[in-house]
Amino acid sequence: MAKSEWTAIAATALTTVLAAGCGEVLTAKSVWTTETIGPEGKVVVFDQLRLEVPAGAVDKETEFTISRAIDGPAGNVGPSYRIETTAALNELVVIAIGVSSGALPGGLGYENLALAWEEDGQWTRLLGSKGDAEAGVASGATNHLSLWAAVPDTYWQAGCEDGCSPDAAEQTTVNCVPQVLPAVEFPDRSATKGCPAAPGSGADACSCDKMKICCIPPGASTPSESDCIVKDFTWDACSPQGSSSGADVGEPGDSGSCAFDVTLFGEDRCVVAECYNEVTDILSGETVLVGPTATAKWCTPPSAESSQTDNCHLYVLPVATFGPTWDTAAGAASAPSQARWGAAAATLADGRILLAGGAAVTAECSDWNSPDCVGTVSDTGEIYDSRNGSFVNAAGSKSMASKHAFGAAVTLPTGAVAIFGGLTGLGAPTEAVDLYDPATDTFVSGPPMLFARSRHTATLIADDGKGEVLLVGGDGLGHDTWEVWTPEPDPRVATPNGFLAEPRRNHTATLITSELDPVARNVVLIAGGEGGYASEIEVRSTIEMFNIDEQAIEPPLNLCSNDGAMPAPKKKTYHAAAFVPMRHFVYLAGGFSDPEHLNPVKEICVWNTNRNGEGWQGDGSFSLKKGRGALTATALPGNAVLFAGGLCRTDAGTLGACTTVEIVFEYLNADGSTVIDIGPDDDFPIQMLWPRWDHGAAIGSDGRVLFFSGLGNTPQSPVAVKSTEVFNPQ
Repeated sequence: MAKSEWTAIAATALTTVLAAGCGEVLTAKSVWTTETIGPEGKVVVFDQLRLEVPAGAVDKETEFTISRAIDGPAGNVGPSYRIETTAALNELVVIAIGVSSGALPGGLGYENLALAWEEDGQWTRLLGSKGDAEAGVASGATNHLSLWAAVPDTYWQAGCEDGCSPDAAEQTTVNCVPQVLPAVEFPDRSATKGCPAAPGSGADACSCDKMKICCIPPGASTPSESDCIVKDFTWDACSPQGSSSGADVGEPGDSGSCAFDVTLFGEDRCVVAECYNEVTDILSGETVLVGPTATAKWCTPPSAESSQTDNCHLYVLPVATFGPTWDTAAGAASAPSQARWGAAAATLADGRILLAGGAAVTAECSDWNSPDCVGTVSDTGEIYDSRNGSFVNAAGSKSMASKHAFGAAVTLPTGAVAIFGGLTGLGAPTEAVDLYDPATDTFVSGPPMLFARSRHTATLIADDGKGEVLLVGGDGLGHDTWEVWTPEPDPRVATPNGFLAEPRRNHTATLITSELDPVARNVVLIAGGEGGYASEIEVRSTIEMFNIDEQAIEPPLNLCSNDGAMPAPKKKTYHAAAFVPMRHFVYLAGGFSDPEHLNPVKEICVWNTNRNGEGWQGDGSFSLKKGRGALTATALPGNAVLFAGGLCRTDAGTLGACTTVEIVFEYLNADGSTVIDIGPDDDFPIQMLWPRWDHGAAIGSDGRVLFFSGLGNTPQSPVAVKSTEVFNPQ
């Protein structure tokens, strides 16, 4: 198993999600096996279970016992297994449970499967686990061994299976998962962090060879050996604030981070790090650890109810996750042939990514949002192939019929990609549509839009037949309109279209359907943006819902604010949106609150598709670590969302390209509840290789996020970013 470097970070958090299973699980080991596994690792296959224990997962030969359970959670598919060992795991193990196609509930496929584990009568979904139709399994990686089963996604969203009695008053079911997931409270992120203090006068005096990391279980004063792991450590891996001044760090409240090759997370426990030195015993020749020479604890401040400070929330985030796009044949970093600021992007059916059009930046540009900054507009496309890291010209050397910059692209059900509108070489919006056919590698003209548009949105709202695409707002004649486009319009039927309540551009449009989220309506959530003429441009503080079933726009609602409730509505333009169906949440993050685009904001507004019908979640306190405008948002596995780049203000107050990303993520607390949090902040950043804003992001066939185009430097002297990079969420 490839190792990842992770940063341990302390943070406080709060949440209210629970899950429990139906039925009593019998643990008698009538069908079982015991395997001895050493530090070299081993793959164990028992019945329909496959357990992959990687090298280094255990420090010595260790017995693993696997038994087939008589019963599992209600609605599970395939058998259940209990996996036990007495040793602490240094690495994640992979669990795969075989599921026959005949065991799948009607209408569900392997893509709907996940793994779940049981503890104290409650069943919890393993984040990141998934089904594989080719292998016929549900699998995932974990360092927690207990009772495991495969379950369908609907187990976590629907109600009770037969044999359970629902409790309608509580909106839950007895011994079952909730009928409707409870609202998740967002945490207070006033975190304290620490780094192992060095002995002597300065932090750089530490000469650790090994670091022992322990988690003290709740109620215990000291950790047992099973609560600890020992990892290689160098002080270079530790970067606490203030270490350059020679001051000791590591007391509660100090700010900093340490990177360890370990995935401890999701435990409401005190974290202890101890520094040890390796010494060779002269008589035996064995290497022993001598220490500790330094000790630190990550702890929360005392609560109002108790003065105890040794219980902490710990999470980890990947730190070494960005890399350049890499052409494996050339053995060098790859990039498009041109910068392509404002290119439209779409992921093809085979996972390759099409970049169409885009523009250069003029040498005279002094305000990134001015039309005067848009230089030569491209009429070509390029395709990124994540399988080999290469960029190749789309359609060979042939061009599109029209030039497109700040247009929009959608992959149709036929596999073709439609590129809608944008600016042409004359700097004016166009109604032209180009179609790219990956099967023949050709561009052809498509039916035009009703109105010219740029900086608009395009959303696929019908994925059967030839497809239908909702086009909303933008610059140009279509600034206050919507229309439903199809690649083969019926001349006898008028194109569905209408007016918006307010003109919008630089807004977001998020598809929400009952297929994605069983409790949701079929709508497109159109949020924020800006509109108006010249000096009358205003940033929008409303949302509009396009009802897909009725093909109509519904009356506008406040952005980030329920009617008659606080907080007040928020203005957002150049913000980012991502939908997490399992949580019923649409995250609307960052953006600018002013039409001059000088005030990037932090707020993350959360639309809940199941909050008394629909509505905004929380009190408005959930936010990014820093204000970001013209950023991107990408939904990742495990209900995570990646917010990347944007325009940020420095500590000195100047605007410039953000160098970092932030991640909304989930983890399980010791009491079984789910915590939703965001991080990291700049004390321990996840750095992009090329800071950028007004850029694009798309997911390729390898699951990595491709970042392309955009602007770098400052708003007054922007440069087009040609280099591309990928983020690996695994």
